[in-house]
Amino acid sequence: MIRNATRLLPLGTVGATIVGMGWAVPSQALDVYGNTLYVPINSDNGSGINTGNPTQLKAVSFRTDNRDWTLNSVALSLREFTSADTAAMQIRTNLPEDPSNPSDTDNPSDTILYTLINPTVPGNGATNNFVFTAPGGSTLLANTTYWLVVTGNSFSWANTINNDLPVAQNGSGWSSSPTATYRFQGTGSPTWSAGDGIRNSFRIDASEITPVPFAFSPIPGLIVSGIIGGVKRARSKSQQAKSTAEA
Repeated sequence: MIRNATRLLPLGTVGATIVGMGWAVPSQALDVYGNTLYVPINSDNGSGINTGNPTQLKAVSFRTDNRDWTLNSVALSLREFTSADTAAMQIRTNLPEDPSNPSDTDNPSDTILYTLINPTVPGNGATNNFVFTAPGGSTLLANTTYWLVVTGNSFSWANTINNDLPVAQNGSGWSSSPTATYRFQGTGSPTWSAGDGIRNSFRIDASEITPVPFAFSPIPGLIVSGIIGGVKRARSKSQQAKSTAEA
């Protein structure tokens, strides 16, 4: 009879347990910021901004919380958007009005980080909601102000029926600049202004980037190798003890 026998996990189980500690947990895609989209049953949403010319722009600011995010898509309520239109949905960096005061976040910069991909099938001209997809790898850093900039041919970006401000959605901590939520740049104008006071409809969909518990470096690999080696040695000693006892 063997006393104090050591119960050993199979090597594959040990390896899977340790290696599994290094994987990031995938996050669910969510609407994290925006306001009310068009509802065909009970709203008309007005006309909003009529782009009319590629040099006419409307922008809305948003600020991420203390987490990094992957931008998935942006839904917009548009009127008279058809296959003949060329929309341009951009994510731009922020340009403080006063460079010496980083909190004074008033205008989009000229730096375009990402240009979103148009929906495959636009509309027939009726007001509807359209989803523009972000290109792969569209990362939004924590505690950073960005701008969604909209321009195009001849469609209109519809406003919300109650002209409601965009707010954080589904538990995110995103926010907007209190001094300039929406900004407008008229045809041929090089400057941004407060515009017509219309708050256009949009919803931003993003996924939180979950940190990996430890970086993938040689150290975790050495730890795993050391544990597996120790298990092998313990198993070998157990087998030797069994052989001696049977003899």
